[in-house]
Amino acid sequence: MSQSKIEIGQNCFRGCKKTKNIKIPNGIRSIGDNALRECASITNLIIPSSVSSIGNHAFRECSSLVEITIPSSVKSLGYYAFFKCTSLKKIEILGQIKSIDDSTFDGCESLLEINIPSSVEKIGNYVFNKCPQLKKVTIPEKVSEIGFC
Repeated sequence: MSQSKIEIGQNCFRGCKKTKNIKIPNGIRSIGDNALRECASITNLIIPSSVSSIGNHAFRECSSLVEITIPSSVKSLGYYAFFKCTSLKKIEILGQIKSIDDSTFDGCESLLEINIPSSVEKIGNYVFNKCPQLKKVTIPEKVSEIGFC
């Protein structure tokens, strides 16, 4: 298998309720849809700089995850990627993504602030829906479209 095809497949670790720490190895290029969905005990997650895409619902309902850094290599962030990550307080997006898709951070009840990178041109619908603790969102000038809130 070539290096460019290495990925964590769809539903690969879905529902692994007792897993607490995940270090995705360098060389992984893609995190598939629902790959770590409902891994409710994950508190520590490291995404390497080899990852270029994060699939739809990839980390949905990882309810113990407190912070995440999306590396600069990430160009695609799927919809509902962090939906209902209720303990998530801090998100650092270093990636060169063009859009933040629908409901990406919907239901992140503990989220306090987020700086959206300058590469983003579009923010989808309900991206920050049900984020009652959110105090600060920095939106770059390049953003030309913001969906429903």
